[in-house]
Amino acid sequence: MSSLVHSAPTTAGTAAGYRTGFALFLIMNGLLLIRPGDLFPSLAEVGFYELAIIGCFLASFPAVLEQFTWRSLSTRPITLCILGFGLAVAISESVHKPLEEAFEIVFQYAKILIYYLLLLATVNSSNRLATLLRLLAVLISFTALLAVLQYHEIIDVPALAPLMDRDTDAVIRDEIEIRRLRGAGIFNDPNDMGQLLAVGMVLCLWGVGDGALGILRRLWAGPLALLGYSLMLTQSRGAFVALVCGLGAFLYGRFGLWRTVGLAILGLPALLIVFSGRMTEISPSATTGQQRVQIWSDGLQMFREDPIFGVGVGEYNQRAGFVAHNSFLHCFAEIGFIGGMCFLGAFLLGFWSLLRLRRNKVQILDPLLFRLHPYLLGALAAYAGGLLTLSRAYVVPTYLVLGLVAAFVPLAQASPPQPPLRSSLVTFAWLAAGGVAFLLATQVFVSVFVRWG
Repeated sequence: MSSLVHSAPTTAGTAAGYRTGFALFLIMNGLLLIRPGDLFPSLAEVGFYELAIIGCFLASFPAVLEQFTWRSLSTRPITLCILGFGLAVAISESVHKPLEEAFEIVFQYAKILIYYLLLLATVNSSNRLATLLRLLAVLISFTALLAVLQYHEIIDVPALAPLMDRDTDAVIRDEIEIRRLRGAGIFNDPNDMGQLLAVGMVLCLWGVGDGALGILRRLWAGPLALLGYSLMLTQSRGAFVALVCGLGAFLYGRFGLWRTVGLAILGLPALLIVFSGRMTEISPSATTGQQRVQIWSDGLQMFREDPIFGVGVGEYNQRAGFVAHNSFLHCFAEIGFIGGMCFLGAFLLGFWSLLRLRRNKVQILDPLLFRLHPYLLGALAAYAGGLLTLSRAYVVPTYLVLGLVAAFVPLAQASPPQPPLRSSLVTFAWLAAGGVAFLLATQVFVSVFVRWG
């Protein structure tokens, strides 16, 4: 992978300007996770988030434009992947949909893209990155608190009402009704809520483990426990997978491979006991697991039908009766190979960018970023692990997580100096190979485990 890197100017020394833009960006995230209209129905028609994003865009416009320069794009291949994904969406929709419908879908993605660009434009210092992450941890914890209060009927917020679901009990072999905690808005599904909670737990671990906070770090233990309890109430298998991925990546980033293996041998059984029940009943032969495998088989068939342009946004659900429950396969099926490669590639680049800073004899110079690094790796892994069981390619939180990594990397100057990943043909050849490997691995998995009839 050494051919992916090349010396380039760094942006780590960029002055932290656009204070108004950054303040508005923080407000945007508050409105994204805690929507006033969900708590107060009379405010449902007021576009608070839209007003905040317009204000932030106007206040940060020069910095947003800077993200489109080759100087920026050449050293931020994650951004180029996200732009490429948007272009693939536009082309796929223009092929499959009437112009007006295609424009609406592209417009919705453009709003997500603007969010991502605003993150890069305003989060341009280590202190700002830390501020944003701490705010996210607080917002996720508050969201969880409201959901738990609603779950136990202490408050009455209809948007947070638990989902009454049915599942097959592994002991009595019969269907039972279960109550599953969920959030509001884009987190109204227990699985989506669980993914958010898993990321939040990693961020709260950062608070607990940050020695620079002194005795104040103990205050993060409360939110951490709340998020763990909330995660259990979602009864989401995908959330458990996300948590295991996040904790595993954090431990690797913090302690290295062999100590992580030792800690996993000790800790994984404890996690299985704490979260025992529906969440840990993970098997491709189980009812839900087998349904997912069959849905993935449908997705592979859709990809084979049109590997260049895909079948179009929204068509997976229309054809299979369900979304893919795998964001990466979902993109390959709906957008085609280039779109799927760009989406998967953004995460592969995120992992590679962070793992390069974990290599022997590489030291991040900024103490704050040095402490943050393993937790950001864990947050990325938690979210990516959730994407393996969810379809979340077209929502803002996905690009928030990618944006955090893209903002972190140029700030994390290291000794010896680490040249940035370059947006080159070699880089994208590696990503294409990664896309092919993913499709082949998915095909093998489906062929082995799918059962029809």
